[in-house]
Amino acid sequence: MKLNLRFALAAALAISVSFMSCKKTDKNTADSTDLATHSDDQSRVSSANDDVANDANNISDHEAAFNGRPGSPSSIMGQLPCNATYILDSTATDRRLTITYNGLNCQGNHTRTGTVTLTMPLGQHWADQHAVLTIQTTDLHITRVSDGKSITIAGTQTITNATGGRVGMLTTGSPAIVHEIASPGITVTFDNGSQRNWQVAKRGHLHMMAVSLSALKERIQKVE
Repeated sequence: MKLNLRFALAAALAISVSFMSCKKTDKNTADSTDLATHSDDQSRVSSANDDVANDANNISDHEAAFNGRPGSPSSIMGQLPCNATYILDSTATDRRLTITYNGLNCQGNHTRTGTVTLTMPLGQHWADQHAVLTIQTTDLHITRVSDGKSITIAGTQTITNATGGRVGMLTTGSPAIVHEIASPGITVTFDNGSQRNWQVAKRGHLHMMAVSLSALKERIQKVE
């Protein structure tokens, strides 16, 4: 009887340890899954926000009303994102341009619908040092084509041209143009209905690199 009791206790202990081990493994798996999900969310939001900032910079750099080149024709049409239209609707105090997205991006890996409004005080041009461009994103819905996952972004951020200058003024080997991007909080809604508040604080360095493609040169923006 004592032997059987000892065996029963040993078996119970073994089962207990086995259950505890399984529970720990499940937790580790859950932690790994949560970490992967969080990493993917971070990547999606950061990439989407960078795309908006790059679109805003390209358009401001080429729209005559923003870029500080008096009398120069606007070359914005060649810089518009794919499947996007814009309206220049400045007010008595602000330069204002509204972009409406409605379809695939140029890379064909995301669809975007929604609006982004760019504003800048009338007394500033985008080439000015410390010029501030305000970006108001309104229900920008972004869907990843590969798996159908989506996010919706709403909120305000600013881009400050810390050094001054425009991308169109860069030459090979010239100093980088530095932009500071900031937001106290952008609301991001995920496709499962959950929401998070994303704060933004980063610096972008824009360089000119010469690339030979059929005797053409391309400007490549590098965000660090």
